[in-house]
Amino acid sequence: FGAKVFGATFITREWFRIRDEASIRGGRVINISSIVGLHGNFGQEAYAMANGALNALTKSLALDFGRRGITVNAIAAAFVPGTNLAGNLPPEQLELNKTLTPLKDVKTRGGITLTTQDVAGMAFYFAGPDGDHVNGQILTLDGDFGTNHTAGPSLYMDNYRKVPRVALGIVESLTREDIEAIQADRKRRAGNV
Repeated sequence: FGAKVFGATFITREWFRIRDEASIRGGRVINISSIVGLHGNFGQEAYAMANGALNALTKSLALDFGRRGITVNAIAAAFVPGTNLAGNLPPEQLELNKTLTPLKDVKTRGGITLTTQDVAGMAFYFAGPDGDHVNGQILTLDGDFGTNHTAGPSLYMDNYRKVPRVALGIVESLTREDIEAIQADRKRRAGNV
């Protein structure tokens, strides 16, 4: 949390101070966030919280700096192979994520396999003249993964993660009997019954 949010805050403040001392007008702040800050992810509560806070910081700074001709935006990327986060994921999860995007059949690279060049391209858009009037935006770069509302139940049904269905946001469709059956099944599998 500290590196993601406080780091972005302190670097932006220092940049703003240097910019004022040098009488530079306008400018761009581009934060790198994650779709996890928008949608959450299994077992990544702290990471989701940090990215959510970075997204809120981006929007607040956009309001503060916009009147000075400074745009502040963020790129919320999905898993990018070759980065620290993706390197810590099991290959099965990366492969499963590729199957959960509606774009998997039309993208030549298949699924949400993004590259660092994709993230750089979005940053160039924000930094260039096309980004002059884009401010306070959290643009997702996720291969359409975020629009697939069947992803959570699919992960549960495939038993990829042992997470109770209530954690997948579908609790309203469960009856009390369903919840008790799920809990009994979990206890039975754990050997507690």
